[in-house]
Amino acid sequence: MKKRIISIILVLVMAISLFSGCGLVTEDPAKILNQTVVTVGDGDNEQKVTYKNVITSYNNIAGIYITYFGMTPAQVMNLAINSLTNQKTILFLAMENMPVVNAKKDLKIETYFTSEELAEFKADAEK
Repeated sequence: MKKRIISIILVLVMAISLFSGCGLVTEDPAKILNQTVVTVGDGDNEQKVTYKNVITSYNNIAGIYITYFGMTPAQVMNLAINSLTNQKTILFLAMENMPVVNAKKDLKIETYFTSEELAEFKADAEK
């Protein structure tokens, strides 16, 4: 009885190993690359760091930091993720604090230039 159970287990293991590389179970690489690693903020100005961003950043900086600064690949990966997170945080905060401006109504050129500068611009434009 033990031999029969062991032989059944061995046959199952062999069958599983036979089909392990055939691609029956595959994942979409684009879907994986677009998965979010870090999300900064919420709402309309939400900023996301994806696997694609992390991989690109790592590939750009890894050679330099490993070769010249003696960092490990794990340290470089942490550096890449932290750098991207900081960039997205700055962008999120800037977008949150940016006033919504209607260029035609809210912006007045007079508020940015003195009357002398405006007269000079108008004189140059008339030439």
